[in-house]
Amino acid sequence: MKHDSSKLQLRLILSFYAVIMIVFARHAYLTEAVTWLWDCVVTFLVGLIVYKFRNKLNLTPLLFFVLMFSLGLHTAGVYGLYAQQFLNLDFDHYTHFFGSMAMCMILTNWLLHYKSLKYKLGVVCFIAILMTLGISAIHEIIEFLGYFFFGEGEGFLFAGAGDGILTSADIGVSGTYHNAMIDLLFNAIGAVVACIVLGFKKLFL
Repeated sequence: MKHDSSKLQLRLILSFYAVIMIVFARHAYLTEAVTWLWDCVVTFLVGLIVYKFRNKLNLTPLLFFVLMFSLGLHTAGVYGLYAQQFLNLDFDHYTHFFGSMAMCMILTNWLLHYKSLKYKLGVVCFIAILMTLGISAIHEIIEFLGYFFFGEGEGFLFAGAGDGILTSADIGVSGTYHNAMIDLLFNAIGAVVACIVLGFKKLFL
């Protein structure tokens, strides 16, 4: 019964996210910000893939909600949020923080329940943080390749607000390097916070 309830909650979260993506995609179409349509599709596919592997990942509704929230936060950029600041932090910083936090939570939870691994919590968290930073580095490479091949625009395949790259003259200068390092820094902070939260839950709850 508990398994059926959990599966239903996961489906509801995915369905709700699909509705949100339809709303975002409609806005992208009406405002001619069509590059964001890719992000709406890709983030939904990411959520769908994670849902399909829910049993292997030992995925809980709470972890899935955190993941879908982080993906939705990114695609909310269709409303121009990547050009905004909140509490003196760029919107881009929040997306990197929550994205890595969600990723590290899922990886840590998966490693803790992986039968062939018998490591202590601290070791598992360290491994999960390294895995998260590795995936984050791949994301930065994708951003660079997107800019190199597709140029300026909005969404994860193009360079625009939040990327620190505005013109071709910026390639190779410190501003570009600075932006990538700031992104990775917030990825690292998000991963560490994820481990602190899960560690607290495992030790005291």
